[in-house]
Amino acid sequence: MPGEGTESHEDDREVIAAAFRSLPPAQRAVLAFVDLDGLSVPEAARLIGKSRLATQSLLHRARDRFRRSYRGE
Repeated sequence: MPGEGTESHEDDREVIAAAFRSLPPAQRAVLAFVDLDGLSVPEAARLIGKSRLATQSLLHRARDRFRRSYRGE
């Protein structure tokens, strides 16, 4: 039926947005650059002024923290 599940999708979007907002600014930036904008880690590293290895580490921590926040852990 049309409109079915709309409330669930809105709830999901709010949970995703809250998880994203819970990240520190540097983690939010690198997660957005790589996972939302599709940049490579080296490209994101140049934008945030960090080494490739530091950016990979930051991205790993951002994904982990986002996942835990999304799951309510």
